[in-house]
Amino acid sequence: MPLTDKQKIELTKKRLNIPDKNPFESRSPANKNNVMNKRHNQSKKGQEQEMPVQKFTSITDERPQMAVSEVKKNFKQTQQIREQLPQAAGLETSTKAKSQQEIYMEIMHKSKQAKKERQMLKEELDNQIKKLDSTFNKVVQQSVPLRLDQSKNIQSKFQEAAMRFENDTYKRANQTANTAEEIVRVGADKLQKLEKHHKEVAYTAGGDDDDIQYVVEPEILEANENQEEVQKPEVLPLEPLTEYNAEKFSKELEKLPFVLSIPDTYAKFSNLLNRVSQQEEIVVLDRLIKSNSTFVNKANQPQMELLISHLFKRILTLKNFNPNRVDAELRALRHCANELPHCVAGQFNVQFQHFVGEFNQFYNQKSYFPGISLQFIILLRVFQICFLQTQFSQEEIQSQAIVNFYLVSEYLIYRSAISNETDLLRLLFLVKVVTAMCMQCGKYNAGVVYGLQRVLVASQKMQVSEQTDSISEEIKIKFTKLVGGKVSNLHSFIMQEVKSTLTIYYKYFKFNFEILPSVLGNLMFNGDVNTLDFQQEMNNIEIFENEVGFVLYNTNTDFLPERVFQIKEQDPLFMKHFNPKKTNDLDIQKQKERIEDKKQKRVEKDVYRREVKQIQKKMLEKQNAVIQKSLSLQKAKNQAIQQWGAERKQK
Repeated sequence: MPLTDKQKIELTKKRLNIPDKNPFESRSPANKNNVMNKRHNQSKKGQEQEMPVQKFTSITDERPQMAVSEVKKNFKQTQQIREQLPQAAGLETSTKAKSQQEIYMEIMHKSKQAKKERQMLKEELDNQIKKLDSTFNKVVQQSVPLRLDQSKNIQSKFQEAAMRFENDTYKRANQTANTAEEIVRVGADKLQKLEKHHKEVAYTAGGDDDDIQYVVEPEILEANENQEEVQKPEVLPLEPLTEYNAEKFSKELEKLPFVLSIPDTYAKFSNLLNRVSQQEEIVVLDRLIKSNSTFVNKANQPQMELLISHLFKRILTLKNFNPNRVDAELRALRHCANELPHCVAGQFNVQFQHFVGEFNQFYNQKSYFPGISLQFIILLRVFQICFLQTQFSQEEIQSQAIVNFYLVSEYLIYRSAISNETDLLRLLFLVKVVTAMCMQCGKYNAGVVYGLQRVLVASQKMQVSEQTDSISEEIKIKFTKLVGGKVSNLHSFIMQEVKSTLTIYYKYFKFNFEILPSVLGNLMFNGDVNTLDFQQEMNNIEIFENEVGFVLYNTNTDFLPERVFQIKEQDPLFMKHFNPKKTNDLDIQKQKERIEDKKQKRVEKDVYRREVKQIQKKMLEKQNAVIQKSLSLQKAKNQAIQQWGAERKQK
């Protein structure tokens, strides 16, 4: 008969000399001290059987064993060496055992020394690597050919594929960047990439910038043309830009490198901008800013401060007034006000003091005060734009510049002469700028009322109503927003401007109208102050809904307009949000419309949510009603069944 499994297991146990009990399942008896219950201990005081332990006698220790005498001899030798080493090094030997704290301190000291040694070795290695890199770069630059090889080998094909890949994955700066720092960094990276593909061909003996020529790889030109076809910036339909809207830049701009350094002197800076056309000046300033911005490297602050001083000097000393050039310089200065507001504030303080010094010097020489100069009007306009459109007003250090602005403007309002129509219009413009700044800062200034009084009295004395033809072309160009060049009656126009400005000023600050001078009071209240319903008159004007945008929020004038030009290499991204189809005016009406739209959308969303909640509530009520009805029916059914069962039992 065949053996069963149990019989097979028993035979294998006998063959291998394995006992019945498994030695791996044996457990040590529990310690009596671990048992808290004494009765439980007493109940288990029986003799515990010790489990048999299997001994493996077949394994032998084959390690070499030293004699006891040799071990003692080696120990004595090591002890002698330990005692002799400190004496040979001239160290103090102490037989005292070191404490744990002393051992820790010794280990920390040794670890610090090791770290210093590793750091020194690393610095030496880095310095040697830098030296080798610099020598290698010099050798490579010396060995680069003057002209690029136009034959398409494997390397050129690889570069072409890499450029196409970058063009496919690289987005425009104004689409990816959200802050001014990101915009400048993206533009600087793009300029450096473009600069890498332009090589210098030859220099003349004098080293003039006009003689520098650049060669562009044909593959890069094709890639740029393809990219321009896909992403072509929109251009405003401006009449003077018809020649500029061609496919190529001027030769002077093509000679300039993409990465530019700030010129050391103002003469070089002026020559650099005068070489290009008036529409291309924004491109040069854009390259200067992105190549030397502190957003890219904080060590570029001296270069940016030098650029700010050059921009101030060029705006105020430009002989032939050109709106396009002044617009480009103002954009650059506005960006600098965001980047280095402290430096821009210092330049404004210097210019204010300079104009006051010239004003007083003229009085000391000729014993009467001059009229307001055109350069001072431009400086005020630049200050207002930098104050409204940048973070200039939020800096604490700019408070000194604002105080100087009020002091200088009020000084000129009180002291400036009004000898002709030009002085009259400039004083009116100065008063309107001060009015806007007062409303923006929330500070009342009595010089505004006095300035309006001077303008109105001077216009009445000069009788300029029939002398509109005597206004020069310069006034028409510089003050189109005030005069428009088509005013038939200048005196009535000045009266209207004075009245609107004074009304807005009163509406904002709520001062007592009884303190107004008689001239302004007659103009405001039609000569009858006592019987005038003043509140009804002010409510009919609707200042903040219709007319406040012109005086307070209109930051665009005819001589400093907001314009955009077609630029192939990169966009002049000096503003965070720039729409080429519209001006950058801070229009309060549009802002109010957007706010109202948002409020209306919120109301619509709230109404929709309420309707959804009501529908959900009705659905829940219906569901509860159905459930209650089903429960009542089930209850009635159960009762009927119980009654039927009871009746059946009775029968």
